[in-house]
Amino acid sequence: MPFLVQAGHEQFYLPELIRNNDLEGIILQIAHGGPGNVAALRSQGALVLVDPQTYKLADPNVSLTRRMEEQPFVPLWSGEAGLRDAARRAAFVEKTLEAEVEMGASDLISPYVLVEDATGRALEYTLEMAEDARKIAGGSRRVWAGIFVAGSELKRQRRREQLLNSVTSSSIDHCYLVVDPEQAGNGPISDEHLIGALRHVVQVLESNDIRVMLGYSDPVGLLLMADGLSAFASGVRASLRRLRMAAQRRGGGGGRTPYARYYVPALMNFVRVDTELRPTIARLGQSGTAICGCRYCRGGVLARPQFDSADGARHYVARLTEDARSVSAVNQADRIVEVRRLIREAGDAYQVLDQAGIALGGDSGPDHVRAWMKAF
Repeated sequence: MPFLVQAGHEQFYLPELIRNNDLEGIILQIAHGGPGNVAALRSQGALVLVDPQTYKLADPNVSLTRRMEEQPFVPLWSGEAGLRDAARRAAFVEKTLEAEVEMGASDLISPYVLVEDATGRALEYTLEMAEDARKIAGGSRRVWAGIFVAGSELKRQRRREQLLNSVTSSSIDHCYLVVDPEQAGNGPISDEHLIGALRHVVQVLESNDIRVMLGYSDPVGLLLMADGLSAFASGVRASLRRLRMAAQRRGGGGGRTPYARYYVPALMNFVRVDTELRPTIARLGQSGTAICGCRYCRGGVLARPQFDSADGARHYVARLTEDARSVSAVNQADRIVEVRRLIREAGDAYQVLDQAGIALGGDSGPDHVRAWMKAF
């Protein structure tokens, strides 16, 4: 289970991917609901988690979808006062977990709020809710402790160490980690300092026998597997599966891209379909760089004159599943070598395009590769 797809509105691609063994698990978002065939997906062996997205309740500047407003745990939210009261907090946690089970979750994610200050109460409440969730589940389902932290806080060494001390001192053994990178745009994470902080967090937690799943990730999750990351999740709309609170608070959600994009494995990034895809594929193909041989590209997305967004989505999920399995199959001590190879080859592919004079927009460009080279 090294990779799971983070499913929002787009869920049409799930059954086929599970049937084809191109995906092992999904994370549904409670604010969007889930497909009606979750039971069928689970019967095929899929791991199903439901992100409760309770951070939205704790932030008055974040709007709720109608689907989330209808959730039975929402009326039990009473703010910080409720979290201080052990009985009220436990009731909120229990109702949240019940909603996840109702949606078909096989594993559970404990409620969580955004930690913008590791010295404040938000982290304390988050860990207390994780402890409550473990007691309520009673071993019937695995519980991932939801922890949502601001990237700027992770980059501050003393705050990062305080957070790690708090988490490793708790009884949690699985962590669903969400990080706000505070980075605009649709390209992969390209903040070398944040990546370095993430590497340290993963190393410390995993070395303390706390399994870590990085939610709302992008291909950087592949690299963090070299540091022991157990799993990561990403969605299919460009490389935008990063949760930016600045956009959430403006009411813009994740800031969806207005144009179709295709994931180029050689670049570990997406390119625009209308202006960048064909020259990129033509030049990389001429250089001997394989584009993609997955079933969805061979029979669909690259074989048709018109871009098929459905096959593009399936391709992205299948490729990240394949690449994550490939990295996880490597002995832990040798993964850093594999990761550096991926970064180096992505840099080489960008150099081929640059030498051919193929201009790519900022989101499609090599900023992430440069940052990764420094961080690794």
